[in-house]
Amino acid sequence: RQTMRLSAPIATLVLCASVGAGASTSFDPAPWPQDLLQMLDALSDKYANFDWPVSEREIELTAPFNTTRSRIKTGQSGAGAKSG
Repeated sequence: RQTMRLSAPIATLVLCASVGAGASTSFDPAPWPQDLLQMLDALSDKYANFDWPVSEREIELTAPFNTTRSRIKTGQSGAGAKSG
């Protein structure tokens, strides 16, 4: 349940820039997985107590990122990648 609640906001956060860009009409998912990885690295490095939900609350945080990566790869548009 927790992972499902986290995957939608992560997907929205990662893909919201594509809505604002608007310059290109085609969806190119190629740069998005790398951006997602950078976001995960930044969160784990800079966010205080990022490991606490995993170690103390036993919340799986990699699943939302994996779901988001999959949605990006299979999406035909920014909106399609968000809705999965």
